Amino acid sequence: MRVLITGGSGELGIRLSRLLAERGHVATVASRSARPMRDVAAVEMDLATGAGVESLAGHDTVVHLASNPFEAQRVDVEGTQRLVDAAAAAGVDHLLAVSIVGVDDHPYPYYRAKAEMERIVQKGDVPWTILRATQFHSLVPRFVDMLPAVGFVPVPRGVSLQPIDVAVVAERLAELVEAGPSGRVADLGGPEIVPLRKMVEDVLGAKRLRRLIVPLPLPGGLGTALRDGRMLSTPTQRGQRWSDHEAGINPARDRVGRLSAPATKPSRSAAWPTSSRSGSRSSNALAPSRTMRSPSARKTEMGTRALPAVDGQATTS
Repeated sequence: MRVLITGGSGELGIRLSRLLAERGHVATVASRSARPMRDVAAVEMDLATGAGVESLAGHDTVVHLASNPFEAQRVDVEGTQRLVDAAAAAGVDHLLAVSIVGVDDHPYPYYRAKAEMERIVQKGDVPWTILRATQFHSLVPRFVDMLPAVGFVPVPRGVSLQPIDVAVVAERLAELVEAGPSGRVADLGGPEIVPLRKMVEDVLGAKRLRRLIVPLPLPGGLGTALRDGRMLSTPTQRGQRWSDHEAGINPARDRVGRLSAPATKPSRSAAWPTSSRSGSRSSNALAPSRTMRSPSARKTEMGTRALPAVDGQATTS
C-alpha cells in the first residue's frame, strides 16, 4: 500500500514511516522541509499555503499528522480543508487523522482547532478514520526546554496528564492503515495518570536543573477543562510508562556544552526553599542562606568560590 504522511518529519511521523516500511508498505513523508530519511521517500508540502498537495496523487492512504499550535487556524483548520479537497481530487481511498483526547467543547484555541479539523475530515468526500490520543511523553520535557533559564517553573495547579508512548500510537496507526476506513475509533490513552507537577519535578531532576516550581492557579473555563478529567481516557497497558521515559532523559548542558552537575535535595536553609502549606515563603527565597563564619573559614572559601551560574548550575574554580 502507498501511504503519504503529512507532518511526517515529526516524532510520530518518523516512527510511523519506518514501521510501515517494515510491514511492507511504501511510505512517503510530507513536510515543509522534505528532509530525506532512510528507506522512506520525502516530498515537500505546506498545508498553510497548499504548496505540494499535488503529491497526494498515486497514494492509497493519507495519514494526517501535520499540526501547529501556534498557527492552528492556518494549518489545522484551513490546511486540513485543503488536504481533504486535494485527497478527494486525487482519488485517495482513506484519510486517517490523528487528534487529541478531550477536544470537545474545550476553551483552549488549539484544541478547538483540532475539533474543527475532525469535523472537516468527517464532512469530506474521502472515507476516513479518526484516532484521538493523549499527550506524548515528550510534551513535558519540551515544555521545560522552552522555558527561559530563570530560577522557577510555573505549573498549573491540580492538573494531571496520561502520557503515552509514541511507539504505541505509531503501532495503532499502522494497524488502522491496514484496516481501512473505520470512522471514529476508540481513544488511545497512556497506562497511568501522572500529576503534572510530578512530571515537571522528574524532568528537572533528570536534566539536573534546580528550579523552584511555582503552582499557577488557572481560574475559569480553561482551568476547569484541565482539571476535570476530560483529557484522560481508558488506560492502555502497552508501551513505556512515564518512569521508564523519565529514566532516559539526558542531563541538560550549559552554554559551553558542559553537563549540569547532579542535582541535590536542598536543605531547609538552602537557596530553593519550598512553599509552606499556607503559601508563604521566605522574603528572600532566591538568595543562599548566610551563616556566621570565622575569618579563617571565609579566607578558605574565597579560594573556591562559585563562578556565575549558567542554566541554574554553578561550578567552582
